[in-house]
Amino acid sequence: LAQVRAASAMESADEDEGWANVSREEWLRKLDCADLFESDIHNVVLNYLAVQGFQDAAEAFAAEAQLQPEVPLDSVGRRAAIRQSVLAGDVQGAISILQALDGSILLSFPEVHFRLRQQQLCKIIADGEVERAIEFARQVVLPFVDENVRALRHH
Repeated sequence: LAQVRAASAMESADEDEGWANVSREEWLRKLDCADLFESDIHNVVLNYLAVQGFQDAAEAFAAEAQLQPEVPLDSVGRRAAIRQSVLAGDVQGAISILQALDGSILLSFPEVHFRLRQQQLCKIIADGEVERAIEFARQVVLPFVDENVRALRHH
């Protein structure tokens, strides 16, 4: 994949043409000329399984393909649970999972913590709970911003 990307980038720079202008046929022709290795394809599949939260499938695939994953696969299920909580609007649930995994993780990444609290505030507003949103902003968001203003300014 790295070779495909490098060759594509060089061709794109030489032709002064972005990938948005490449037709399907041209893409397939260029792909036919590229060297694809089985290990590259295996890594893409493993990455997909891990990102989508299919922990059991990712573990079985890694064992079968004899791959050494870049991230511990036992974290895939936890990541999926956090992602699902956020997508379902249960930001507090996601925060609880993160804190249970590592009590200092949100302290180490204040911008992530802020974005989660911001998402939580947006959900309260979307639910039409104006008074609760004002109170949440005063009690949770504002003190958080005051404590982490430097970290938030850089992002």
